[in-house]
Order: sequence, then C-alpha cells, then structure tokens
Amino acid sequence: MMGKRPMTGLFASLSEKQQQAALAYRGDETFGPPDFKIGMDIRAARKGAGKSQQEIADLFGWNRDAVSKIETGKVSVSLRSYLVIMRFCAPPESDHPGVALAEKLL
Repeated sequence: MMGKRPMTGLFASLSEKQQQAALAYRGDETFGPPDFKIGMDIRAARKGAGKSQQEIADLFGWNRDAVSKIETGKVSVSLRSYLVIMRFCAPPESDHPGVALAEKLL
C-alpha cells in the first residue's frame, strides 16, 4: 500500500467530515470513484460560478436533492447533463478538460 499523499485540489477544499466520508468510501483522496470525481467537478464549478444547487436542478426539472446526490457521487449523471451543467457554470472561455472531453464524446 502506498504512503499517504498530501491532500490537494478539490479534495482539499472539502470539509474534514466530507474528506473522512470520501476516504471511508474509497480509501484514496487522489483516485476516487469516477462518479465522486465528476460530482466534485460539478460542485467546484457550481460554487465557483456562485450558483445554487436549486439553480442546477431547475435546468433539468429535478429537485435539489438530486444535485446533492450527483455532487457527492451517490448517483451518476449523464454525459449530456454533465456538459450542460459545466457550461452553465463555467465562463465561455473556460477550458476545463472534462468539458472538452464531453464535447468530443457527444
């Protein structure tokens, strides 16, 4: 087993309780499950844009709880929904690698 790495990036921005939950779920702050990483991307973009979970939910006709579950990796989000959310939250000049990949795949 590898030594403990310092927490960086989005993982480091989580509260201590959220970090403990993530580590209990996967055991590694760097290589978490894809849904958790996607959810963290969405959460970071949403917060960076000053948007609420309710605003994201309203885009799709979802309830706010659905967005919360996506952000915590409890449920998956489609590639198309991911792209819509990221474009809604990101400035037009954004070059987030996840957005570029989603656009290529769609």
